Amino acid sequence: MTPWGEFPEIGPGLLVHVAALSQVAGFMLRDQLKLRALVALGGALYLLYYYLAPAAPLWAAMFWSATMVCVNLVMIALIARNRSRRALSDDALRMYGAFSAMEPGDFRRLLRLARVSDADAPVVLTRLGEAADRVFYVIHGTVEIARADRTLTAQGPLFIGELRYLLGGAASATVTATPGARVAEWDAGALRRFCARHDRIARALESAFTRDLAMKIHGGAHEPLPAQQAAPRP
Repeated sequence: MTPWGEFPEIGPGLLVHVAALSQVAGFMLRDQLKLRALVALGGALYLLYYYLAPAAPLWAAMFWSATMVCVNLVMIALIARNRSRRALSDDALRMYGAFSAMEPGDFRRLLRLARVSDADAPVVLTRLGEAADRVFYVIHGTVEIARADRTLTAQGPLFIGELRYLLGGAASATVTATPGARVAEWDAGALRRFCARHDRIARALESAFTRDLAMKIHGGAHEPLPAQQAAPRP
């Protein structure tokens, strides 16, 4: 008697159908975590079929089915880790609000390129008319933005230098971080090289820059600094 007892024609066929449907359903999903979970389930059912259905287990087929199941389980663990925010510090979690289009694991990789520092004294981030070779993200604190005709203040969180990063050219203002500001800094060249190797992160970063630029255009974050505002030209 087979392992299926009195109904050998039902057991193996049902197992194969469930395994195939599981994998077909997985391939119809875009979410990689769900896709791989269903494919792994289908592979495990095939593994069971290869052991129970034939008169003798199909060891070669079982080996490769088990290999595929293991590969998918490893990828599930990596995807779940990449989506987890548990390893992010408090500062990183505050920053992540601006990078929400990026998975936490990708954000951690991007953050490893950054240098985070606190301003104990006024720190010039960009100078008007000079080439901008860095990109900044003000995590918290105030920056002063000095243009040709006036000086503004802006409160973090916000990007500085992202427009020059996208379009090139010289800085359009002198931006100074005031004491107490915490700033993350990326070398623009290193950031471009990194993004060239990681297209998904590059797209998410551009999305973050675009959203920040849109907020600046609306003008909600910038206010004039009356004490330092330039007098109108005669």
